[in-house]
Amino acid sequence: MSEYQYYEFRAIDQPLDEKAIQALRDLSSRAQITPASFVRRLNEAGRDGQAVNS
Repeated sequence: MSEYQYYEFRAIDQPLDEKAIQALRDLSSRAQITPASFVRRLNEAGRDGQAVNS
């Protein structure tokens, strides 16, 4: 059995500025970060988008 995690955050009050985007980038180099969102997908191996064969 494999584990899949999906994290998504949305900026609803105002768009993220460059300083906030860089702070998020420092936390995760693989996340998809835009001024309006942060999305991170993980499977049990921690590799984005790659299935794990058991």
